[in-house]
Amino acid sequence: MRKGVQDQCVSCGKIYINNYWYKPSQTPPHPPRYRGAMCPECRQKKLDNKDNGVQNKSVKKTANKKCNPEIVLPLS
Repeated sequence: MRKGVQDQCVSCGKIYINNYWYKPSQTPPHPPRYRGAMCPECRQKKLDNKDNGVQNKSVKKTANKKCNPEIVLPLS
């Protein structure tokens, strides 16, 4: 890790400082320079969901909807 840069969990926002994952409201004073990471708890949750066949809910599938040319809207 570069000096002065802390890991921050991209899922829950916890910050890794001095070998401990802190909640954002409980962090000791530090310069606010973060890089994306995953805390052990979120990593385990992700692995558990993957093992149970749960898909990532943030990914939405969209259907191909074609425009119906028969519908004509009146011009005002």
